[in-house]
Amino acid sequence: MADPSKEWVDRIGAMKLFDGGWNALQATILENQKKLGIIPEDTTLEPWPTGILPDWDTLSDEERKL
Repeated sequence: MADPSKEWVDRIGAMKLFDGGWNALQATILENQKKLGIIPEDTTLEPWPTGILPDWDTLSDEERKL
């Protein structure tokens, strides 16, 4: 598998998609899909699997960099 190009990394980085963490990104994607009519308006997220992946807010600054 090839590494992403610098252009791709720069473009995605400029979008700041991941700055709020994975929990925030998941909620944003859900709302965007509702607005686009991809999923029903009453769709909700399953509870976050904290036993597998911790909430973003519980991570240290160093862990968030990873």
